[in-house]
Amino acid sequence: MSNTLVLAGFGRGSGPNNGFINVSLVPVADRAKSQAQLINQTLGTPEVRIGIDRAKAADLGVRAGDVTHALNTMAAGQIVSSFSERSNQYDVVVRAQERFRRDRSGLTKFTVASSNGSPVPLDRAVKLEEGLRPSSISRLNRLRQVTVSAGPAA
Repeated sequence: MSNTLVLAGFGRGSGPNNGFINVSLVPVADRAKSQAQLINQTLGTPEVRIGIDRAKAADLGVRAGDVTHALNTMAAGQIVSSFSERSNQYDVVVRAQERFRRDRSGLTKFTVASSNGSPVPLDRAVKLEEGLRPSSISRLNRLRQVTVSAGPAA
C-alpha cells in the first residue's frame, strides 16, 4: 500500500511556479541506490550553460551585447536577407552548422569584434558551466506538477 502526497501552491503569486510536486519515495530496504543517486538519475539531460564573462569581455574590448548577438546567431540563426523566386519569398538565414553547435569546442571557431576591430574568439569572452536539466517537466493545466508518494514503514 502506498500513499501519495500532493503539494500545491508553492512559489509566489499565481505565476508558473504554482503547481504540484510529485515525488516518489522508496523504502530504504528496497533501494539499490542512495536517494542522491535516485535524484541525480531522474534529473536527466546534461547541458552546458554559456554565460558572458563580463570582466574578461571588458578586458578584451568586447561588448556583452555583441557576444549575445554572436551566440544567438550561432545557435538560433539570424535572418540576413530574403529573395523571391516566382511568387515565393524565402528568408536567408545565417546559422552555424550542426557539428559546431553540438560541441563546446565549436566556440573556438567563432569570433566577435572587439572595440579596436580585431576578432576575439567567443570562447575567450564566455564561461561554460556544466549542469543537468530535467528530462521532462510534468504539467497539469499548464502548471508544473510533482507527486510525492510514501508507504508505511515495514
